[in-house]
Amino acid sequence: MNDVNSLSQSLLLGVYKLEWQERHRVYPKKSQKDIKRREIGESLRTL
Repeated sequence: MNDVNSLSQSLLLGVYKLEWQERHRVYPKKSQKDIKRREIGESLRTL
């Protein structure tokens, strides 16, 4: 049972790392401000 838990944890961690890498590959560092501005605009629009 312990092995199954550790395996699922490592799988979840791998998926999380992949998603993080994808997110940061799509948005280069120089456009982080634009992303933040866009997120703020989106959240304001939904209010």
